[in-house]
Amino acid sequence: AVTEGRQVKAIRVATKAGAMDLEADFFVDATGDGDVAALAGAEFEYGRPEDGRIQSISLSLLVNNYHLRDMINLKNDMLPRLQAVKPGYELPYDAGNMRPMYGTTASMWLMLSHDWECNVLNAESLSRSMMKLREQSIEIVQLIDQAYSTKLEIGTFAPLPGVRESRRIICEAMVTDQDF
Repeated sequence: AVTEGRQVKAIRVATKAGAMDLEADFFVDATGDGDVAALAGAEFEYGRPEDGRIQSISLSLLVNNYHLRDMINLKNDMLPRLQAVKPGYELPYDAGNMRPMYGTTASMWLMLSHDWECNVLNAESLSRSMMKLREQSIEIVQLIDQAYSTKLEIGTFAPLPGVRESRRIICEAMVTDQDF
C-alpha cells in the first residue's frame, strides 16, 4: 500500500491477470481479515487480550444418504452413541442438533468440525487447519455410520472454512460487547 500520512493512495493486488496497481481517492477494506488496513500500518487487535486466541474456525461437509429423520441432539443423544463405538471420543463441537437439510430427502450439512488453534492470518496454519477439519469430518461420518448402522456418503466440502474472527482494526469508534 502507498500511503500519504494516514490515507491509502494506492494498493498492489494479485489477480488472475497478474499483479496490478490500483489508485483511488479512498479504499474500502473488504478483505475480511483487514489485510489492506494492516498493510497500510493501521493498528489492530487479534484474538483475546490474555492469550491471542480467536474463536474456532469450522468446515461444512455435505453428507448424502442421511435417513435419520428425527432431530438428534449432539451432546445428549449422539455423543454417547459415538463413545460406545470409540471410547473417550469427544465431538469437536457439541452445541446443537443434527437434522436433514431442508428441501432434500436424504442430505444434511455436517457442521461439526472445529479448530481453535488456527491462526487465520498465516497461510500454513490455515492449510493445516483445513486438513484437520476434513479429517475430523470424515471421522465423524465413519463413527455415525457405525453408531447408527447407516451408510452415509461423503459429498463435497465447503470451499472455504467458516472464519468467525480475525483482525479488529483500531478506529475512532468500535463496536463492543456492551453495544450489543
